[in-house]
Amino acid sequence: MFPSLDVLGWYSSGSAHANSDVPFAGDLVTQEAISRVCESPIYFILNPASQDARNRRAVPIFLYETNQATKTFERLDYSLAKSPDERIVVD
Repeated sequence: MFPSLDVLGWYSSGSAHANSDVPFAGDLVTQEAISRVCESPIYFILNPASQDARNRRAVPIFLYETNQATKTFERLDYSLAKSPDERIVVD
């Protein structure tokens, strides 16, 4: 659809897996399909019902990459870029 853009991975809302924050074994099938067009795809899970995110008072997003040697998902750490100007909108 957008030939000038690269595929980075795929996303889910978590609802397909009972609002889970972690990938399931079945997600490896999707990962293998996307690996045909992206060398190391990132799996993005958005789960508004996440208890973990609520406890941490964090945005309920979770990022994973696949360890090609063990065929398992590994959680990625991230930080959201922000500036004082954006804080004005939140306040």
